[in-house]
Amino acid sequence: MNWAFRISHKYQALFFLWILLAILLIGHWWNRRQYAAIEKSVSSMYKDRLMPSTWLFQLDAYVYERSRSNPADTSGLAAMNQLIRSYESTYLTPAESDDWKRFKTHWSSFVEQPNNVEVADSLHRCMHRLNALQANVGQQLQKKSQSLLGGAQLTALLEVAIIFVFAIMGFMLARAMEWHNAGPKDAQMN
Repeated sequence: MNWAFRISHKYQALFFLWILLAILLIGHWWNRRQYAAIEKSVSSMYKDRLMPSTWLFQLDAYVYERSRSNPADTSGLAAMNQLIRSYESTYLTPAESDDWKRFKTHWSSFVEQPNNVEVADSLHRCMHRLNALQANVGQQLQKKSQSLLGGAQLTALLEVAIIFVFAIMGFMLARAMEWHNAGPKDAQMN
């Protein structure tokens, strides 16, 4: 604590430390906002990756059942068209958009000719490509989110450590100013 006594402008140094402390607290607040953005990104993985993959599996099962068992049965067609509309409302990468256009073309052909095995097979292949794209984009999003989380956590820990160091320095300076202002007699009594 001897260094605190040697600083000639203790009030200015204390003011500077408190400004730095405020800046670090604002940085910590900003970091918390980043965490919220990451959380939103992760929820988007569910909404834009996991659920569409599930819908594709349901569509694939429907196409298989309808083309193999009873092509005239259209009982599930309305539900499948709803899944298609739901899929279209999600975020699609450019590659997914291209494959989705192909899917829609094959889907229209399948609705008209459900017993045509070639149409059903091309629709199956298209859905498998879309599923593979979903998995690939989901994996990229996961890696990006993990990287962002790691960086945000490191930044947060560093900020908290610096805040504690500055707080301790500020309290030491404040204590040195109290001792200096109190004079030697008062200081000896404490």
